[in-house]
Amino acid sequence: MPVRLQDLRARLRAWPPLRVDAALATVVFVEALIEAAFTAAPWSARAEVVIPAALMAAALVLRRRESLVSTALAAVAIASVSLLRTSVADGLEGLFIAWLFVTYSMASREEGRRLLAGTLIGLAAVTAAIALAPHPSAADFLFGVVIFLAAPTFAGRTLRSRVRLGQALAAKATQLDRERGRRAQEAAADERARIAGELHDVVAHALGAMTIQAAAARRLADKDAARAAGAFEAIEHTGREALGEIRTLLDVLRAEDASTAEDPALAPQPSLSTLEDLAERLRRAGLQVEVAQQGVTPAKLPTGVDLTAYRVVQEALEAALEHGHAGAASVLVRFTDHELLIEVSDDGPRGDRNLLGLQERVRVFGGRVEAGGGQPGGGHVLRAGLPLESVPA
Repeated sequence: MPVRLQDLRARLRAWPPLRVDAALATVVFVEALIEAAFTAAPWSARAEVVIPAALMAAALVLRRRESLVSTALAAVAIASVSLLRTSVADGLEGLFIAWLFVTYSMASREEGRRLLAGTLIGLAAVTAAIALAPHPSAADFLFGVVIFLAAPTFAGRTLRSRVRLGQALAAKATQLDRERGRRAQEAAADERARIAGELHDVVAHALGAMTIQAAAARRLADKDAARAAGAFEAIEHTGREALGEIRTLLDVLRAEDASTAEDPALAPQPSLSTLEDLAERLRRAGLQVEVAQQGVTPAKLPTGVDLTAYRVVQEALEAALEHGHAGAASVLVRFTDHELLIEVSDDGPRGDRNLLGLQERVRVFGGRVEAGGGQPGGGHVLRAGLPLESVPA
């Protein structure tokens, strides 16, 4: 039973607001007719319930779109109940509960003058209902104002305050996340600048030392072969040491796959042959990726073109997951006689995704990149082309 109740709640929450209000209005209308049917009064007196019931039903339908009109209709409905026969009016509890709901909705949506106008309409309704009663009294008026006006108005204002507080907290959290992201980007940029300076120093020092050692080795080559061999060995050692330091610094900049067990300095450059590994990593992150290839891979595909093609797919898929909030994507790699074509499509929104980095990377090889909406029903697709004229078949 609890599971079925949860399913029912989930289905009701999925309904459009207008449908929910229409269903509630129908229930109140039918319930008022049923209550009137069981009262001890002539059928002509019972039939008069249709008017206040219809007015209250209309008020419930309009409570979200026109709060003041809804309150006015409900006020007329409550006042007209007092004109009914006493035996009939005393049995219409559902209409008074609906009045509380309408007043609560008005107070939770309106501000300023509109709130004051809605409150005055409610006060007029309570006053009219008490005045038209058979034996009105000050106690009845005070009770009606507190129960049928002050209580639902206070509840509506409390809800509005809580909603506003939630919105303010959500906006503050979003602002803090953006600020945190901006600071992280600035820290990353500062770190890259520091590493770039270190790279410059390493390369400059290594080239300077190797130049001096090479000059000495050239002078000693004909006079002292042993010392010249030592100089060449020093050049080799200096070059290897510089390459090791450069690899270490570049590894800091490169976002390596955390799942690989290889030494990052010795790991090979990614290529189209490793697309399935990339797809598997993104599947674990929540993006269902399918990879397909058409055509025959050239016998000798330049490393730069191969790496660029891989980066195009990688950045397109990561953007689909992080910025496009996609759930599924497909990759098509197609080789023609003169061009390598890449198409990455996903089911994310057609938002504007930053392609400047990809465009610069592909333009180096004379290629092109374009992106836009996918199928008519939605989605995003990125297409790239890299020329293969210089690649032997």
